[in-house]
Amino acid sequence: MELYQENTLKVISYENKSTIDVNNTIKDNHPTIPYINYSNDVSIKAKVNQFLTKKENSTYFQQILCRTSRIAFLTNETNELHYFIGSSHYYLEKPKNLKIYYMSGSYGHLMLLVDRITILNNNNETKTFKIETNNELYDHQLPNGEIIKVPRLFSVIAFHEMETKSVYGENKINLVPIGDGDIKTIYLLKDIEDVVNKNEFITYMGCAAKTSVFVTNLGRLFVCGANYFGDVGMGPGIDDISTVTLHKIFNERTDIYFVKVTSGDHNIIALTNDGRVFVCGYNSGNQLGVVNGGSEQVDLIESPQFCDHSEYIVDIASQYYAVVYLTKSGKLFTTDSSNSGEKCLVNIDIPNGFVPIKVSSKTHEFFVVLSSYKQKKVMSLGGNCFYNEEISKEIMVDNMDGCELVCSGAYHFAAYWAKVKERKLEKLMKQKLKQQCLVPSLHDIDILQ
Repeated sequence: MELYQENTLKVISYENKSTIDVNNTIKDNHPTIPYINYSNDVSIKAKVNQFLTKKENSTYFQQILCRTSRIAFLTNETNELHYFIGSSHYYLEKPKNLKIYYMSGSYGHLMLLVDRITILNNNNETKTFKIETNNELYDHQLPNGEIIKVPRLFSVIAFHEMETKSVYGENKINLVPIGDGDIKTIYLLKDIEDVVNKNEFITYMGCAAKTSVFVTNLGRLFVCGANYFGDVGMGPGIDDISTVTLHKIFNERTDIYFVKVTSGDHNIIALTNDGRVFVCGYNSGNQLGVVNGGSEQVDLIESPQFCDHSEYIVDIASQYYAVVYLTKSGKLFTTDSSNSGEKCLVNIDIPNGFVPIKVSSKTHEFFVVLSSYKQKKVMSLGGNCFYNEEISKEIMVDNMDGCELVCSGAYHFAAYWAKVKERKLEKLMKQKLKQQCLVPSLHDIDILQ
């Protein structure tokens, strides 16, 4: 068993010496991927473009996360985390066998889903810990077919930037005190490990302004943080959930299995495996679709706009004060203050041969990713782009084998290639079709999606 001391896990300032300029602009509908559309923060643009000039960072990413003015990059092959805050470029120095699987962030913290970290001595001196290296992985499949690979034996660590209410839970271990920079420390969040069942593990994470939300393989929702707007839907008169807590909706309902969450400023929009949507939190413009429900939806309830189950929701995304929904039939709906919370069908001209497969957002704009036999396309659904100029109405790129086009946005917007594992069902279908080919020369054909 290999042991590690706390100084093997630290955040350092990263100086990229490259001076090559990268222009991530759209030319003749053929953008550079990853495509980054920046806000007016010129300093972060220069730093990120320097980082992207490195050859190993130029093509695939496991994840890019835009949250407020920050951008986090998780590289694909090397599993490196690079975090940009203004003109500062931070790098997580870690043991090579500590793998990061997924990121989620708020205004004041960045959460990382990693392999299980076990602290062997938690005293005031140097901490010693071990890492679960023989970890079994699980494919968490979302309703739109997207797959996120997560560890069964997990831990969550978090970069702590600013004081926020209880977003870590009460039982947290200060792994690395860093100092006076943007990142104050790295916490190991023990609350979430302690509260789940023996064979339960995290499959998805989300954050609002001052909350942390965890989804597990049992379809359960765990929450902590601020609740003064009903941010986590734990009922009236409760301003703060100080420990990571199983959501109270499971005291009343046994027919719910959550798979994904998204959050605006002070709310949760949660998606189930059977295409239903549940909402709670800030609702001043009826953006949650709870019409005449007041400015705060303090309980997590099924969205009134979709409770007739006439539409099966496969993907969701949120801005501060609006939500977009993608249905199995390919329709796009929004709820926001401009239509008094009534669901509004989004009319966009989808080109022949393309189908919508996922939705994304930035601070005041929505996007849809379209797929065809040969190409992927990102289209803006419009919006109030107060923090940024609207991107081109269309980003179009040729398909890349074994990859999917993924988007993330806040003040900035990123579109990037992520490596994907072939779904088991698709693999079996291809094998079956090839076996049915009677002409031997056709056995090498590729069955196209």
